[in-house]
Amino acid sequence: MNSPARSDTGVTLIELVVVLAIFSMVAVMGLQSLSGALRSRDRLQDIAEQNADLTKTLSLLRADLKAAVARGFVPPSGPPQGAFMDLTSGPKARIGKQIAFSVGGQPVLPDQQLAGLSRVIWQLDDKTGQLSRQVWPVLTPQNDQARSPRVVMLQGVTDLKMRALVEGETGWISGYGTTQEHPGTRLPAAVEVQLETAQFGPLRLVVGY
Repeated sequence: MNSPARSDTGVTLIELVVVLAIFSMVAVMGLQSLSGALRSRDRLQDIAEQNADLTKTLSLLRADLKAAVARGFVPPSGPPQGAFMDLTSGPKARIGKQIAFSVGGQPVLPDQQLAGLSRVIWQLDDKTGQLSRQVWPVLTPQNDQARSPRVVMLQGVTDLKMRALVEGETGWISGYGTTQEHPGTRLPAAVEVQLETAQFGPLRLVVGY
């Protein structure tokens, strides 16, 4: 007698290899998708942080410019300075491009006998591309210790430019406040500050007085 045929329900080696290959492909695709998503998240987070730094810097710079007052500044050492000084060009710019001006309406603690007048300095370090802000809390400080530490506001800045619009002169000029032609107790009619950035390109702020 012939024995009944048995049905083979097992998995062959070839089928097992195919299944493993499919699972491996799915796992690799999933890992690639996850890695891409993580890279995109990190990139978006970096962009968001850079945008936040840029927004904060431009807002603070505009607020400082709007608060400018026609009051001179007397440093602890050196000659008196004008109310608004453009040091972004000329020989003095070799030590770092600066914009220095007096501001009013600054907050004062109740126990301090201050007038709410300060001196703000915005400076670009050409070597590091860092734009920083520094403050003298008074316009007649007694020593250098009164000056606040320099705070880096923005990275990746390639240039800092400024020009001023002066009544009685034609067009915009550079170097305002660095010559005897512009009295130290006067503000220009308007100023334009331009930041050149590696990521965002040129950015301009214009404030009138």
